[in-house]
Amino acid sequence: MARPFPLMLLALAVSACAHYAEVDPARLGPGFVSGGGDWTSGGGITVAVRAEDRGGVTVICGAWTTDRQSALTSELNEKVIEAGSIYLGGHRAVQNLSFMPRVAYGPDLTGLPARCVASPLAWEPGFASARPVVRLPRMTFVIDGEFADTLTFRPGPRPALVP
Repeated sequence: MARPFPLMLLALAVSACAHYAEVDPARLGPGFVSGGGDWTSGGGITVAVRAEDRGGVTVICGAWTTDRQSALTSELNEKVIEAGSIYLGGHRAVQNLSFMPRVAYGPDLTGLPARCVASPLAWEPGFASARPVVRLPRMTFVIDGEFADTLTFRPGPRPALVP
């Protein structure tokens, strides 16, 4: 006989892996804001994101990049992106930012491609003046090899790469 608790956990796990419907893409430019964080070993992740109304649907567009960092963290960036969320007006609009393309780092990302998805969060008039918030969690990884190493990603401010 199935127990309700394991089934509930399974349902939560499946819903946490939400996939969003892709909509027409965008290009990075005006209206995109930056967020992200840094690795304790140097370098960081920057996410550029914009929220918009498309016929009453909240659409989140974005891309991400990394600046110079160690070879160890380059393999971990995707895990941080997958754990990330975008909030709008205090509400989570999307989680798991892996729908966003990774773009080459530069001081100005204007014109580079961004992917857009439809959020399950219905558009509200107040969202027009709300700034999207990038939330990447603090994450610590233990790299086990010849020398054990601990690497931590810490959320924090990032440079505006889309002026």
